[in-house]
Amino acid sequence: MRHWLEPKLRERWLPLPPNARMVLLAQVVPASIRAHVTDGIHSAGIELLLSDDGPITLLQLTITPHEPLTRAMLIDAGYADRWEELLYALADVVIP
Repeated sequence: MRHWLEPKLRERWLPLPPNARMVLLAQVVPASIRAHVTDGIHSAGIELLLSDDGPITLLQLTITPHEPLTRAMLIDAGYADRWEELLYALADVVIP
């Protein structure tokens, strides 16, 4: 959970451009967190649900383009690949 909440740790897996920001929408420690990331081109909703037994039980990422862009345009521009890389980077940080 610290890798989501502490900006210095979060920077290791979620390096945001200068105009982007991450806002925590809800946090129930240690069970879940919801966050919103936006950079003016797209918004990403992230929901993480944790199991008390240890492993992550659900990680959901929802990408919403800002008009006039479309989801297909974001995919063509590499946003899907970028988020996939970031999520793998998070896994590298939290899984020993």
